[in-house]
Amino acid sequence: MQLHAPLAVAFSLPFLTTAAKTYYVDNSCTEKPGWSTYITETMTMAKRTSERLESKTDTDFEAVFKRLFQTGKSGDDYNYVKKTMDDIASWTSTTSLKESDIRIFCDQDKRWEEKKVKGVIKGWFDPINNMVSQIQPSCLKEGINGRTYSRLAKGDHKDHNKNRVAISICDVTFDPTQIIEVPLHIEDAVEKGDITEDGEFKFLSVLVSHTILHEMAHAADKDIKDLPDKETAYGWEEVIKKDSREASRNADNYAFLGLAAILADKGYSLPRINPNDPEDVRKEAEKKAEEGSLTFLIDHTKRALGMLTRAFRG
Repeated sequence: MQLHAPLAVAFSLPFLTTAAKTYYVDNSCTEKPGWSTYITETMTMAKRTSERLESKTDTDFEAVFKRLFQTGKSGDDYNYVKKTMDDIASWTSTTSLKESDIRIFCDQDKRWEEKKVKGVIKGWFDPINNMVSQIQPSCLKEGINGRTYSRLAKGDHKDHNKNRVAISICDVTFDPTQIIEVPLHIEDAVEKGDITEDGEFKFLSVLVSHTILHEMAHAADKDIKDLPDKETAYGWEEVIKKDSREASRNADNYAFLGLAAILADKGYSLPRINPNDPEDVRKEAEKKAEEGSLTFLIDHTKRALGMLTRAFRG
């Protein structure tokens, strides 16, 4: 779940290869103005993250990764993050609700029905996905951007995929009255001018794709949660405080990593910290990087040319 706010495996052992998952998008989303742009941007975030993590020359993106996950590009936590982003990047779209692994809805959780016993609400039931929830569906509350549901109704699956997960993207995510003069997708942000003027990652976390990728991280792995609690799970200032284990299991860290990947495609990243610079210059660069300040790096794209490009479909 995302609030509205500015398998440990030995490194030497390969991960098991599984069939790529599929995602279904409900009409409640496709009817939203700009939806095609938002979902395409989200999947691009995942794919570019996966590709950039494989690059041996993209040191700018590697620096962002280290700041977000407190680890280098090796070891269990790195492998966990890489596996998760590879997984999301491989997802393909489907028009079959029942066969899909992930279902995305933008219906403000109106599909959920109250289940009452003697007039007392005992839970909620989603008849479309045959799922249950013990707590009130999140879009029915104020200030919630999204939630991922994974609890299945007992008994017959009614021909549904037994591994299904449902994502709800709440109306506040799309509502420009809630985020005045803030772009909802990255191209709009760049077209408005030099985004380094506003300056920081945290201001771009309002992008619709940031919320979708956050929820996709939950959907990709049940161990990826909002850690350690709802107060400190979200936002740039909070995610960079986490140790590598907690960061690799926190959904908003993945959303910021995806944001960094797509910003890098536009030439933007954190300031470089050059060990050969004078101490005062290094301290200022570190301060700006800690704040999440963005800078335009004219040679950023060239640094990434050595990446190993993987083929994805969807």
